[in-house]
Amino acid sequence: MVRYCLAFYLALLTQTTVWGVELPPAAEKQIDFQRDIFPLLEAKCHDCHGEFGQEGNFRLDRKSSVLRGGDSGEPGIVIGKSEESHLIRLVAGLEADLRMPPDADDALNDQEIALLRAWIDQDAPWPGPHGVVEEEKRTTDHWAFQPVVPIEVPQVESDWARNPIDHFILAKLNERGLQPNPVADRRTLVRRLSLDLLGLPVAPDAMKSYLRDEDPDATDRIIHQMLESPYFGQRWATHWLDLVRFAETHGFETNRERPNAWRYRDYVVRAFNEDMPYDQFIREQIAGDSFDAPIAMGYLVAGPYDQVKSPDVNLTLMQRQNELDDIINTTSTAFLGLTVGCARCHNHKFDPILQTDYYSMQAIFAGVNHGDMNLPLSEEAQQKVQTLRSKVAQLEIELSPFVARVDGGRFVLIDDDPQNAGEAVKRLSEIAGVGSNRKGKARGQANDSGDTNQSPNVSGGKYSWWKHQADKAVFAWAPQATGKYRIWLSWGCGYDTHCQDAQYVIDRDGDPSTHGDWEEIAIVNQQHFANGEVSLKNEPLWSGFFNAAVATLDSDDQILLVGGSTGSALTADVLLLEHVQDLDEKTSPQPIFREALDPAGNVERIEAQEAKYVRFVIEATNRGNPCLDELAIYSGDQNVGLADQGGVPTASGSLKGHPIHKLKHINDGRYSNDFSWIADSKTGWVQIELPQTYMIDRIEWSRDQEGKYTDRLATLYRIETSLDGMQWRTVAHSSDRLPTAAPTMPAEKIYRFDHLPAEQAAAGKAWLDELQHVQTQLKSASKPDRVYSGTYKQPGPTHRLYRGEPLEKREQVPPNAPEIFTSLPLAADSSEADRRKELAQWIASPENPLTARVMVNRLWQFHFGKGLVDTPSDFGAAGIPPTHPGLLDWLAAELIRNDWSLKYIHRLILQSATYQQSSRPNSAGLKVDGGTEFLWRYPPHRLEAEPIRDSILAVSGVLDLSMGGPGFSAFQVEAENVRHYHPKKSFGPEDWRRMVYMTKVRMEKDAVFGQFDCPDAATSIAKRTRSTTPLQALNLFNSPFLLQQAELFAQRLKNEAAQPEAQIALAIELCYGRPPTQQEQDTSHEFIQQQGLTAFCRALLNSNEFLFIQ
Repeated sequence: MVRYCLAFYLALLTQTTVWGVELPPAAEKQIDFQRDIFPLLEAKCHDCHGEFGQEGNFRLDRKSSVLRGGDSGEPGIVIGKSEESHLIRLVAGLEADLRMPPDADDALNDQEIALLRAWIDQDAPWPGPHGVVEEEKRTTDHWAFQPVVPIEVPQVESDWARNPIDHFILAKLNERGLQPNPVADRRTLVRRLSLDLLGLPVAPDAMKSYLRDEDPDATDRIIHQMLESPYFGQRWATHWLDLVRFAETHGFETNRERPNAWRYRDYVVRAFNEDMPYDQFIREQIAGDSFDAPIAMGYLVAGPYDQVKSPDVNLTLMQRQNELDDIINTTSTAFLGLTVGCARCHNHKFDPILQTDYYSMQAIFAGVNHGDMNLPLSEEAQQKVQTLRSKVAQLEIELSPFVARVDGGRFVLIDDDPQNAGEAVKRLSEIAGVGSNRKGKARGQANDSGDTNQSPNVSGGKYSWWKHQADKAVFAWAPQATGKYRIWLSWGCGYDTHCQDAQYVIDRDGDPSTHGDWEEIAIVNQQHFANGEVSLKNEPLWSGFFNAAVATLDSDDQILLVGGSTGSALTADVLLLEHVQDLDEKTSPQPIFREALDPAGNVERIEAQEAKYVRFVIEATNRGNPCLDELAIYSGDQNVGLADQGGVPTASGSLKGHPIHKLKHINDGRYSNDFSWIADSKTGWVQIELPQTYMIDRIEWSRDQEGKYTDRLATLYRIETSLDGMQWRTVAHSSDRLPTAAPTMPAEKIYRFDHLPAEQAAAGKAWLDELQHVQTQLKSASKPDRVYSGTYKQPGPTHRLYRGEPLEKREQVPPNAPEIFTSLPLAADSSEADRRKELAQWIASPENPLTARVMVNRLWQFHFGKGLVDTPSDFGAAGIPPTHPGLLDWLAAELIRNDWSLKYIHRLILQSATYQQSSRPNSAGLKVDGGTEFLWRYPPHRLEAEPIRDSILAVSGVLDLSMGGPGFSAFQVEAENVRHYHPKKSFGPEDWRRMVYMTKVRMEKDAVFGQFDCPDAATSIAKRTRSTTPLQALNLFNSPFLLQQAELFAQRLKNEAAQPEAQIALAIELCYGRPPTQQEQDTSHEFIQQQGLTAFCRALLNSNEFLFIQ
């Protein structure tokens, strides 16, 4: 109660005071708007917030505007709640850096504030037309927000134009009195095409073939060949990966690797090569789980991720806000050319994007988290798994006569930790500590899987210990078991300080303080293993099980651990009770368990018997309501319980409202969580009625054979059979299995051959060897690939945050797109996947005014070095308007009309006279349009880092063009908790792949080519800068990589051309795509004689003609 009152007081204090400024109380009178409020607003507010001026877009002369608020994103008033109203906080000076009116002389006094408060608390009546509140649809006349409509192609008189693009360009040139350049020469053009489309120089043979082809369609044909080349996707993927801030490390201070992120890069390469429709490309990246493309969602989590969380809740919340901000920013800029991120703290300053729009988009992505996801197995892999499973099943049938049968069958396993065992254990004295078994497979270590003479470590990897006191009971196991049991003890061993004569007794009256009823069952040396072996390594080990006694127990009996007379430490670990029926049966040296439960599949081998009904009864799970994806009943090698064989399932109850979880899936022959049954309560049963009575000998069941899900696993169960559905017989149960956390049970514990004739034993061992081999193959084949595509969960409510502060929650907002464009059909509780799917559908819609415009502009930008809109990720009011708005809209309409084919737009651009014209300058053009905005010539520009590096490798003859898979690193990685990336100083063939396959390290750049304006992947990059710095020249001239490549280039020339003249001609052909002039031949020959062929190659690789697209 005290805590509640204090919290209430603090909340009230923060609402009514800031830095000692108190909020005056509301006036205690009935307010008349015309008398009390309107004169006040008119005198104090309307000069800055009236009809003729609205600072901060906050208008106070209309009630609807007051309710909506201004650029801050806050509603002006909250009806009935003056203390929460932004207007009151502003006029009272409760906002640290804002006050209305700003001049102290004009400030409202306490009485005036009290009137405003009372008016708001009385529901803010506002008579007259200005008090009418109607729902207002926000509108805008900004060009980019208008629908894409058909555009008429300008009519121009010219033989120069080759397609409609040229008509738009010529119309603008004619307005400025400019003439376009003539077509480029064929060598220049094909080199331009190759570097632009493939990022590689033209091979001499390809150049010769093109030059010999005099067909007028020869250029169109080579454009088609290049667009169909697999190297096209590698080149153009780089542009997209810049946009989506892709990298293969997390960034921030630890900058750990993302070893499975490369699959998204390969997805992008493949999408561009296959000309995936751009609308599909969008949908898959935002909502790939709804479109069978989980790899594509690597886009959502391609950005930086801070793994180091702060203990400060505000900082942790801010980290999460920053993660979501990264996704919102990238999605809005990359796909829409909108800077929605500017509305995180207030309404957008330039565009009609509200703060509520920002948080509505956040609600869409609120369930996205960084991490790896398992990929579904391919059809081929599933077939392989099914084949291997069938082979395993057949071998298990062959081996069934060799199964080591459980004597007695039912076990009760009781841990020493009260958190696990609950009321089944009691600490009678305070423990001194806990001993933890080291990870490892050695005897007694945590992962000890046991052998034919000892059990696997089922202790959970730890034991309790006490300071030893002679004859004092320190611990009690209270199993509440009734019947005859073999008692198996275990303890912590391995130290010479442990008690050598620890006592275990049965306490018959359940009262440890009375000793007269104690029955001693064992005295053990806790320094040794249970079988008497000694291993005093001063390492905490598990003893294994010791067969203490067979005793008849009542429900009140306890088993006590009592100190002896030696040692300084006494230990307790797991105790096992094995129910026995016949004392004359031979006893195994260790309890015989079946293998631990496996969510991916379990086999219940039973004595062959007739059955018409099989029931699976679940009494407990590891978490949640029970779930099975399949229950299979075998007669020999035939699954006789399948639905298509006539098996009829029934259940105690089935979870409703989930289409993937249906009773019919229990025997439909399909596996995975997507085809499973879930009970409607924590316990339950499911059964199959067979079409006839069968002799059955095996039952198989699984939670999720794909291995994705491990929750809802039945941990306490029994399987029953019946002939009539009335009388049931238990044929299998969970109490003879290892705990689910135990190490894998060795095959030697499951099968026994030592009691058989040699020939029969040899056959059994051969089958076992084959089974183990096939199981290894099955484990490998069943292991799903992983991709860094995020993890997803249903989010809670999303609130607008005042000034973007995580602890300043305002009203809840539903998932939605920006209000100015649309309203998505989503409720506040819509599923996480549906939120992203609806957003993706809207972005990819032909009706979206931005999507197609933004993408065709990007294609134009990457072909010409500059977009029609020179702010390619900002099509808003703060962006630069298009130089050719008609052309932009015509291209956007063409993209949509041609099924969103990007290659169609590429082809239009590449086949245009605008693209194919010469890049030569002329004085008239430079005078009017020095920046080539209106494209009177092709604008030459320097290559980016990737084609520079790839071209160097290509001309030196060592470029590895292999596609896909994990990349290569440009760094030597110092693998500490905080990763350190040191640039490589030597290079080999593994480093000679294309640069798109260089592992992208966030915030680090390749030592040589990173200087050529490579982005650091901290944020989305729409347009790389093109700087010219001394470091670029120094690295390109003196780096070990360049020196090595110059030597390899020289060696290639020697191998392919015998004479210096031929070597010079080949070198210039490889680098420039043309033969040398006579002057170049002479000058080069003289240089080689003085400096050598390697120095000549080095000079060519540093030349402007090599580094520029002309």
